[in-house]
Amino acid sequence: MSLEITKSVEGTSLTLTLNGRLDTITSQEFDKEFAASSLNVKDITLDFAGLEYISSAGLRSLLKAKRSFGDGPIKIIHANEVIKNVFAISHFSDHIPIEG
Repeated sequence: MSLEITKSVEGTSLTLTLNGRLDTITSQEFDKEFAASSLNVKDITLDFAGLEYISSAGLRSLLKAKRSFGDGPIKIIHANEVIKNVFAISHFSDHIPIEG
């Protein structure tokens, strides 16, 4: 399965909606879209309502995105229980919070 990324900008807020899988194959696509979309925004929301799976490569991409965005806030919304468990086990929620 692939990854579909939908982008929405309101003022200085960006929302990236991810559908599919964020893994070794699709993480490069996420990296490129994040880098291109995160310019000139002050906060970013990652909507994981359609994200079914995340691998360690996906987590690396999220960490890379967080570091490249600097002090700007990034949050995740609508994560399923599998994604929440991966974040809890890896302590990744210490870096990027999951809301809801």
